[in-house]
Amino acid sequence: MKHFILLIALVWVSMACSKKEEPPVNIDAATLELNYDEEHQFSLSRGGSAVNASEYTWASSNENVGEVDGQGKFTASSIGETTVTATAKNGGGTLESKVTVVPYYSFGTEPSFSLGGSKTVVKNYEKRTLVAETDTTLDYRGENNNITGIRYFFERGAYIEGDLFYTSSVTLAQAQTYYYERYTYLGNQQISGLTFNVFAISNTVGVGVTEVPNVGRVAAYLPLSSGGRVPANYLEAVARRIRGGKIK
Repeated sequence: MKHFILLIALVWVSMACSKKEEPPVNIDAATLELNYDEEHQFSLSRGGSAVNASEYTWASSNENVGEVDGQGKFTASSIGETTVTATAKNGGGTLESKVTVVPYYSFGTEPSFSLGGSKTVVKNYEKRTLVAETDTTLDYRGENNNITGIRYFFERGAYIEGDLFYTSSVTLAQAQTYYYERYTYLGNQQISGLTFNVFAISNTVGVGVTEVPNVGRVAAYLPLSSGGRVPANYLEAVARRIRGGKIK
C-alpha cells in the first residue's frame, strides 16, 4: 500500500512538473519612436534567451508609415503610426509594437491642397492674415518665424498654384526634409535655371521645392500630371511666378 501511495505521489509530481508553463515570449519594444529615415531591428526573447525572429510572421498595419521584413527589421518611410505584429508560426500567439514615425521638422500650416477651388474655398481654409488681394492672387502673412507668407494664384477664378515662402532661418535641406518625411519623392525637374525637387501629396497634387536667388526657399503646390511629373511649360510658369517675389 505504501508503495502504491508513493507511486501515485511520483506520478502527481511528474504531471505537475510537465504542466509547468514556459515563460512568455517578449518583444524588445512595445512602443517605439523613429524618424522617417531610420530602422529598428526587433528582437524576441523568452526567459532571457533569444527567440529566432524567423519563427514568427511579421506585418505592419500601415505600410505607408513603414514596412517590416521576415526577420523583424522595420524600415520607416513616412510620419504616422503603425502597429507591427509578430505572430508565432506554431500558433503560439501574437506580439505587438506600436510604432510612431515622428517628424524632424514642423514649420507651420501648408497651403490648401484644393486645387481647382475658388477664392471662397481658399479663404475658408486659411486662418492666417490676408494682406493683399487681386483678381488673380491672395497673399497671406506667415504665422511664425519659419514662414514669410503664402501666395495663392487663380486663373479664371480657379486656384492653380500655392507658393509657400520660407524665412532665411529654414535651409533648403530642412525644407526638403519636411516633404521627404511626409510625401513620396518623385525626382527633380530643372527649368529656367531652377531645380525643383518634386513630391506627390496625392495622385493629382504635388509640391516642388526650390531655392530662388533674392527670394529664398519656396515650396510650390501645383497639379501633377498622370505620369507624376509637372509639364515643362507649367513649371516654367511656376518659376516665373516665384521670381515675382515673396510676401511683403
